[in-house]
Amino acid sequence: FVRAGQGVFVASPLGGPERPITKSGLVPGWAPDGRSLLIVDRTNDGPRAIFRIDLATGERRQLTQPSGGMGDWTFAVSPDGHTLAFVRYGRPGISDLHVVPIDGGEARRRTNWDAQIGGVAWTPNGRDILYSVHEEAGLDQSLFRIAAEGPAPEHGAHALHTAALGPSMSRPAPGMPGRIAFTTGRIDVGLRLIDLSNPRPDGAIGPTQPFADSTRIDCPGRFSRD
Repeated sequence: FVRAGQGVFVASPLGGPERPITKSGLVPGWAPDGRSLLIVDRTNDGPRAIFRIDLATGERRQLTQPSGGMGDWTFAVSPDGHTLAFVRYGRPGISDLHVVPIDGGEARRRTNWDAQIGGVAWTPNGRDILYSVHEEAGLDQSLFRIAAEGPAPEHGAHALHTAALGPSMSRPAPGMPGRIAFTTGRIDVGLRLIDLSNPRPDGAIGPTQPFADSTRIDCPGRFSRD
């Protein structure tokens, strides 16, 4: 876990002392074998990158090499621990999914959205990656499934036909089906008319009446001169 202003710590879920791991970093995530921790941290005042910290030796190794923009944030390690899937952000709202070998190598871009990607998870067999993305501005995020290996960046295919954020995949026992956990939600902002000439006895302004109330986001415009 992260303690604001103090860094990243680990502790037993059964209680006991906390162990400081690093004085900086965000978004900690475990490697599958539990022997190392991955964090997001700055690179000498440059964009944020993903680092791996060996819990036995304290060795810190940079796994991703962003050249600019906001850097690398959201990530997930493959079930076999060999590959890192991560989201590289250019400017706000512009990002794509990449993969890179944990032991070092060139990062490969797997998607070609240039859009907002909000979560990454591996399927239990390690062949595919799930990710949530804003297909179009103003729409909910959709869940897509894409092969971890491929000749060129692509979208993949819809995994669920419902709004989905922050997917997390179960690690089922052999022969058992996997399950996806995700967050879903919708922003519904409607317009209201308020009568300013008849305040209530307590001085509050009201009541309000619905006006142009849709199922998405309505922004105030301008009245005509009449």
